[in-house]
Amino acid sequence: MTNRPIPYDEGAEGALLGAMLLSPSAIETAERTLVSSDFYSPAHLRIFDAILELHAVGAAVDPKTVASHLGDLASIGGPDKLIALIANVPAISSATTYAGRIKECSNLRRISRASNDTMARIDAGLDAAEVLDRLTEDLGTVELAGSGRSLLLEDFEDLVAAPEEDLPDWVIPGMMRRRHRMMITAPTKTGKMTMIRQIGFCASRGMHPFTREPIEPQRILMLDLENPRDTYVDPVLKAMVQRLDLYDTGDRNLKIVARDQGMNLLARADRLLLEDALRNYRPDILCICPVYKSFTKKGNEDAEALTREICDVYDHLRSTYDCALILEHHSPRGSDNLFPFGSSVWERWVDFGRTMRMTEGNSQYIEWGSFCASDRIPVTWPKGFRWGTRGLPFDPDWGDQRVEA
Repeated sequence: MTNRPIPYDEGAEGALLGAMLLSPSAIETAERTLVSSDFYSPAHLRIFDAILELHAVGAAVDPKTVASHLGDLASIGGPDKLIALIANVPAISSATTYAGRIKECSNLRRISRASNDTMARIDAGLDAAEVLDRLTEDLGTVELAGSGRSLLLEDFEDLVAAPEEDLPDWVIPGMMRRRHRMMITAPTKTGKMTMIRQIGFCASRGMHPFTREPIEPQRILMLDLENPRDTYVDPVLKAMVQRLDLYDTGDRNLKIVARDQGMNLLARADRLLLEDALRNYRPDILCICPVYKSFTKKGNEDAEALTREICDVYDHLRSTYDCALILEHHSPRGSDNLFPFGSSVWERWVDFGRTMRMTEGNSQYIEWGSFCASDRIPVTWPKGFRWGTRGLPFDPDWGDQRVEA
């Protein structure tokens, strides 16, 4: 491999540190733009950290206080190093320029390392999808200044007063808006997959899955990662199709991907397969059933880190393809705890966390609860469901909340 000079600007690093020793505004500029690992020189990195630590507690920043904070001055080039930094500052007002140059060199070093690591992975025999996935992760650490992106700043009063038409549209009125996240958990053999099929099929035919009221038909993509195709030849599902023939819009809006071997959406190859389907079909609601078969654990990664990673993937899918998300997940086996298996991250992440529990002594009634402290928006839910008597698997029990349509 060709030896190339390492991207590094010693002058910019020294000039910025000198400006920081002279001006609090230069410190704030550097703090907004850089992290210590952006400095190539270990001595400069230590000085940068010392300045920020003093500034954070409101202490004075000058050569004397920084030297005292550092203690071992031999590691930065001796006691004269800090004075030399001040003496060689071309212009304090150019701190933004110095910081930008340091960030540029830091990004180039990261890209160079990613390139070298990519070639090593190719030489090691990794397949193209894995090489590309790892390269994407490596390049995710590159932060480009002036990329043309900016955060949208909105007035609080305008957000509070936003009219209904400015909000994401309902995909199921009164239940889910576009980009909302719902998770349904339950013990095995409780009917959570059947519930999601009822929600999806009803919405696809233009009927509210719980109230039975007419709604705008929705496009549904159901990623079934557990059930083989032959399980769809089922009397309950056939009855549901016959029940909804009255609502037949002429369009078949519920698409199934029956892939009982599962998928690993943390791997680029599988994620691109799904994204291709989303791009082509553009569903209003994406259902993923069950969660645990949508990713594969990598190495010794703990449950919290793994859950955060797959949540990032789900968030990318719903925001990029502008769809609501319904997830099926298991609760711990042999326990009364109906929280999602694996991590408390789920409770904080979802908009609606629903639970299903078979009533003790009455196998024909399913209690409908929540594993979250509250829903993100007010929703009137049934208090439970009876096994269907009118062609659908579940009949809602509204209790005293409302009169069923």
